[in-house]
Amino acid sequence: MAIQNKYKNVARICGGAIAVAFFLPWIDIMLFSFSGMELNGMFNKLQELQSFANASTEGTGEVAVEAEEISKPLWLYGTMLFPVFGVASAVINKKLLHIFSAIFILGITIWTFVDLRSTLGGELGDDQFSMLQIMSIGLWVTILAPFGQLFGALVYKDNAGESDSVHPYEIGKSN
Repeated sequence: MAIQNKYKNVARICGGAIAVAFFLPWIDIMLFSFSGMELNGMFNKLQELQSFANASTEGTGEVAVEAEEISKPLWLYGTMLFPVFGVASAVINKKLLHIFSAIFILGITIWTFVDLRSTLGGELGDDQFSMLQIMSIGLWVTILAPFGQLFGALVYKDNAGESDSVHPYEIGKSN
């Protein structure tokens, strides 16, 4: 029983780390740094900038360059749930929730990397762009903590079928 108790809170701690990592810097590009919490606002600013650029070319008589409209990617809405799943799995501490949280966060993170790689990699050239160059501490924790959640959930038995009560053979033991 001591081995199971050794890993009792690993998944819980990793769930809390996911929630905290959402507010830490995810991307660090030279002078600019932003967290997962700021992603939504960043896309809002990009949309405003694009509409301003389109409006400024209309009055000059110049033909506006047809550009792809900036829209929020679907993975962005999934990233907004990271702290929710992190806190929920840390507080509720159930095996199934830890596994779901870890798989959801890893899936959204992989989807984000694939989407950004196809978008930014094509513009910057495949040899010049690497996500590893711009990743910061918050994103590293967001990527690594779900593995800790999976480990903690799979090693430690769920507390649904077991109780922390004293077993009959432990009554006579002294601590």
